[in-house]
Amino acid sequence: PAGEWLLTSAAGSALSRMVKDYAKLSGIKVMGTVRRKEQIAELLADGFDAVICTADSDVADQIKAATGGKSVYGALDSIGGASTKILTNATRNGGTVIVYGAMEGISFAGDVVDVLFRGVTIRGYWLFPPLPSPSVAG
Repeated sequence: PAGEWLLTSAAGSALSRMVKDYAKLSGIKVMGTVRRKEQIAELLADGFDAVICTADSDVADQIKAATGGKSVYGALDSIGGASTKILTNATRNGGTVIVYGAMEGISFAGDVVDVLFRGVTIRGYWLFPPLPSPSVAG
């Protein structure tokens, strides 16, 4: 909804930038995460409302400071791994984190408290259907 926050990982990626542009047209504030501080100034100049470096130890505090103490409305995660936990922790009660990539590997981290007691949903999204298994010539 307009005025709410969307959090996206890998903010420097082409898809995160497109999501940012689309969300801003709807009045949604967009925060991105990056792994390198050198990316922050460029992404702020590109229109992100806030950019957080996940290499910092106080990521949760930075997210809360950027949102004025609010949780983000929802999040998009193209990284997986530890990134999913960061995004899930930052998402509002009843919010959704969509995992659509696995740049950090096929596993992701999370807290039972977020999904069990706060009702945060973690969903997967893949644009293409699974490819059929190749047939074995024999």
